[in-house]
Amino acid sequence: MGISDRRSRNCGISTSVLIIYGFYMNDELYKDKYRKSTHRLKGYDYSYPGWYFITINTFNHHNVFGKIVNDEMQLNQFGTIVKLEWERTENIRNEIDIDEYIVMPNHFHALVGIDFSHYLEQKAIVKNITDNYRPKSISTLIGGFKSSVTSKIIRLSAATKGYKVWQSNYYDHIVRNPDSLEVIRNYIRNNPSVWKEDRYYNQ
Repeated sequence: MGISDRRSRNCGISTSVLIIYGFYMNDELYKDKYRKSTHRLKGYDYSYPGWYFITINTFNHHNVFGKIVNDEMQLNQFGTIVKLEWERTENIRNEIDIDEYIVMPNHFHALVGIDFSHYLEQKAIVKNITDNYRPKSISTLIGGFKSSVTSKIIRLSAATKGYKVWQSNYYDHIVRNPDSLEVIRNYIRNNPSVWKEDRYYNQ
């Protein structure tokens, strides 16, 4: 289905970290939840430990990854690549914990955590680096993930050469406390059942 089986995991990130590092989040929660008009929070270090809710849309919101049938996501070959590549992320990036996620027909939702110990290690090594190029940050994670998915889809079929899979940017939401974390988990789990209400719904 594209939803992780990690629903009860704490993923090694304490609730205190959520509270300490989550106060930067905008309190506004709305329908088409957690899609923000500004993609990055100015001045925020996206390598900080804590939980982040990520949304990545397909190029022009095309239905690329499969379809919803009886309120469940049925992945096609491209959607399966997205699922497997995201699950591989945790194995190749020690600083990352993945939690709830869902591959939808034309977008991808995920909760991802950055571990506190890796953040301290990075701060001791890295200085004077812009957020766009900061290692072990959300931006480098998503950039690598999107690139890998695109490369594998193009390799799958010659017909996809030059094909744009993703929109150039992505949306993030900094999770401020355990209650918000659970709300977002439920939102991800229920996403297929409310597909027809989504702003990017396509038949």
